[in-house]
Amino acid sequence: MSSQLRSLSQSTKPSCRSSKATFIDLFAGIGGFHYALAGNGVVCVYANENNAKAADTYERNHCRNRNGYGNEGISSVDRRDIREVVSGHMSDIPDHAILTGGFACQPYSMAGKLMGPNCPKHGDHLEQIGKIVAAKRPAIVLLENVKNFASARFNGAEKAGHMFDALGYRPSHRIYNASDFNLPQNRERIFIVAVRKDVASAPFEMPEPPGRRDGLCLEDYCLTLEEMQSPDTLVSKRPKHLEVVKGAKWLRAPVRKTSNRTLQLDWTDVRAALPSPTLKGLIHVARWVSPDGSVYMSDIVLHPRGFARCLTTAQKCWYLMPDLDSDLDGRFVVRELYPREMARIQGFPESLILPKFKCVAQEQLGNAVPPPVVDCIVKALMKQYPGVFLGAYNSRPVLAKL
Repeated sequence: MSSQLRSLSQSTKPSCRSSKATFIDLFAGIGGFHYALAGNGVVCVYANENNAKAADTYERNHCRNRNGYGNEGISSVDRRDIREVVSGHMSDIPDHAILTGGFACQPYSMAGKLMGPNCPKHGDHLEQIGKIVAAKRPAIVLLENVKNFASARFNGAEKAGHMFDALGYRPSHRIYNASDFNLPQNRERIFIVAVRKDVASAPFEMPEPPGRRDGLCLEDYCLTLEEMQSPDTLVSKRPKHLEVVKGAKWLRAPVRKTSNRTLQLDWTDVRAALPSPTLKGLIHVARWVSPDGSVYMSDIVLHPRGFARCLTTAQKCWYLMPDLDSDLDGRFVVRELYPREMARIQGFPESLILPKFKCVAQEQLGNAVPPPVVDCIVKALMKQYPGVFLGAYNSRPVLAKL
């Protein structure tokens, strides 16, 4: 980093004071970070999301004069590639106190072939964030990615820590599971917080999660019969045919041949390994492996008294539930999770406006960061650095003279 950045005065005073702090939302998705920041009184002054459909959803839910949101914040989302913005339009990003970003997880997951920083499409996102931080000098940086980012293979947390330290920040990180925030989902993600050294004399203390309440299960987050019958609640219509699970009936049979993929694990393999005859007839999964090594999962059945696996952009989750027809004498049906249920499992409020099409909603929710996890971190930041949230650091600091 430049000597100018290293020479920032440790006694730099905030240059702007207002009633509310500001933040920018990079790789914004549908606004998981936004819900948590705005819910704690922080105003969004810039959002960037290169996926047009996700940007549409973000705008419907978070932009001013839409959905009764009010007059604060932004009017639209910047849909340009972040590289384009950083390389030639940095001035389009306003000064801000807090930078947030759930940068792309594909380089660090099976979906992205585990290429890490070498991924040509997403591998340099952390570097782009570093350039914005160097130019804009926010007081706090808050980032999220998959757990594998911190693995020994990528060592991403340590590399990010070195980058932020060189930029004049004190980094911290911790892996959180959404289930410890009372969301019935095993979703482990790493959160990285970097606080400017003139703001913090020591690294941020990552907060303890509230813990999992007794009896937490999917059943409490799924739609009731009344909600399922309400056209105002659902994005998509109820399936026309719900087959009774008696033996091994399904809404659709597992596909054994598709494209040039090889079936690595069939649902019969899983069924054979289960001890209960009842479960053998209820749980069907399939795992496909493409020639390039990418793994695809499909058709996972979730029990109402259990947890969801980590919601993803590709997997279809099906929900085991008592049939709505009393004539079936207490037997069960298997149905697909509705987008509204997925939103609840991710911790989004009921006010979230979802896309019209289920597949689009599933992709966006699978990519989202759970707002309750971010909210816990933000509240801890407010407690440790109250001046930042009073608007005292909305403008970048003045560089010390060399």
